[in-house]
Amino acid sequence: MKDQLSLKNRKKQRKEIRSAQKIPVIQEAAPVRTPKKIMQKRKELMDSFTRHMKIKKARHNTKNSKRTTPGIGITTTDAQPAHTHIEGARWIKTTIKQNLAQQKILNRNGPRKK
Repeated sequence: MKDQLSLKNRKKQRKEIRSAQKIPVIQEAAPVRTPKKIMQKRKELMDSFTRHMKIKKARHNTKNSKRTTPGIGITTTDAQPAHTHIEGARWIKTTIKQNLAQQKILNRNGPRKK
């Protein structure tokens, strides 16, 4: 008796042969060697990057006090307010503009006689 493959196995082998014929064999190029100076520069860049990332992470992960009282050695008059109102700057700005506008009107009308 001949060694016969089942129909399923024959189909599988044909499929493998066809797929092997379709795929072109790619020649692997030899790895390109980078010069020593360039590698040194890359290493320095990576070191600086990691250093900056460590600083950023440390700044992010530090525990900040949620108290509004200033630290030791700072008087309360010198310390910044804990929560400044956002519209405070806008009100100051509008009052300054109003004063300047009044000043212009008074200058335009001229000095008043007594």
